Amino acid sequence: MALLTGDACTHNDHARHFVSRTDQKGLAVKDSKHFLDNRIGIRVTSKEKKQLQLDAELAGLSVSELIRRRYFGRPIVANADIIMINELRRIGGLLKLAIVESKGCYKKDVNDTILEIKNYIHRLSNDI
Repeated sequence: MALLTGDACTHNDHARHFVSRTDQKGLAVKDSKHFLDNRIGIRVTSKEKKQLQLDAELAGLSVSELIRRRYFGRPIVANADIIMINELRRIGGLLKLAIVESKGCYKKDVNDTILEIKNYIHRLSNDI
């Protein structure tokens, strides 16, 4: 990949593009204190471009945001992973309800399962 900088990449875009950061769930949040005021261009092969576009689509990000997050070491969580995390949290809540409804009959087994769910959510959050 070759980086292009300087006048060759100037862009007269009057819209302000803000830097995004991630919250605890890995979701993008606009940072209104900082905005993206510079552009750079990179050259990639057609195959690399398609892969970047696919990865960005899966993560629900623009290609620019995907590249920024990868380069600066910020987390990237695929949309499918976010959906899975939410579903696992819902299941965890139902398991807690099962403990209450059963008056603690299966408390140890259910607590072990909830711990496994928490560990899996943590792995999904740090996976990509």
